[in-house]
Amino acid sequence: MGSRRTVVGAETTGGMSEQSRQKSAPRAISTRFTRLVGVDFPIMQGGMATVSFAPLVAAVSDAGGLGTLGSAAFFDDPKQLRAEIDAVREQTDRPFAVNIPLFFADLAHVLIDQVVAAGVSIVETAGRSPKPFVERLHDAGLIVVHKAARVRDMVSAAHAGVDALAILGWEAAGHPGPDHVTSLVQARLVHKELVAAGFETPWLLAGGVADGAGLVGALGLGADGVLMGTRFAATREAEGHPACKERYLAAAHTDTLLVMGSIDDDARVLATERAQRLAAAEQAGAPPEELFALYGDHIFRQVVATGDFEQGVLAAGQAVGLVDDLPSARDLVIRMVSEAIDAASRVHLMFA
Repeated sequence: MGSRRTVVGAETTGGMSEQSRQKSAPRAISTRFTRLVGVDFPIMQGGMATVSFAPLVAAVSDAGGLGTLGSAAFFDDPKQLRAEIDAVREQTDRPFAVNIPLFFADLAHVLIDQVVAAGVSIVETAGRSPKPFVERLHDAGLIVVHKAARVRDMVSAAHAGVDALAILGWEAAGHPGPDHVTSLVQARLVHKELVAAGFETPWLLAGGVADGAGLVGALGLGADGVLMGTRFAATREAEGHPACKERYLAAAHTDTLLVMGSIDDDARVLATERAQRLAAAEQAGAPPEELFALYGDHIFRQVVATGDFEQGVLAAGQAVGLVDDLPSARDLVIRMVSEAIDAASRVHLMFA
């Protein structure tokens, strides 16, 4: 498929100079989430394992959002996580988070040790119930943002005492859950369930959001902000071979597919040649070991490093269809805030 989009410079992104955008953008959008974590705008960058390193994290945070360092890249040598945390701090003094997958408890505790020793103040957790970890994280003074794909898991995490939540819609990249519920419905269900249970826990919406209009839509649905992965993966500071980013530009919203559902581990990825082979293997009833030979962290790292996306698997949400440039992460945040003001004003006029 040929690229239907172009890479543009920051000075022309979106048809408005960044100087003009900075003048028109508000200094802050205040929600329960921004007040909790100490940022200006309710925009959190997801902790993508192979993409979210210091340059991206620092750029998002410095622009007023919440950057998130992906710790899964340091599974083989967790001590290297400290060096990457220090690299973020060399580039910004604003708040940032570190993602800690909870799939394997022993490894999660090792990563927590590193994060606590480094004096990080915010963590993003995901992968299993945070209940066994919350007390320890709170004792260390950490704010816990837990990400889940099912409404009942969001309510359970609230009961466990996490400080904030993020719900993934079916559109999202990564692991959007087995229930296949869209972000629009997820948002309203989460809002109703948390209110019914008496929780005032701030929460974010993830999946299908790539611009300021999406941010305003999420706020209108009851969310306290948004969490974005795919849109931030297509920025200049994101780790990754240029060919991968060009692939994001070329992709339509229909160019993703769900894989690994046969082993109850649904994941949304770009429909590359390898991903299609994986889907065919699932359809044929392949055992888990055969599937993991086609899919896994080693495959993700290979494609990000080499750009050979047809022989790799590349996570992407349906929001990839909204990606039409490769701005800096800072310019993206600034643009989103300006777009949010435009969208909110447009809706407000309808109620005159």
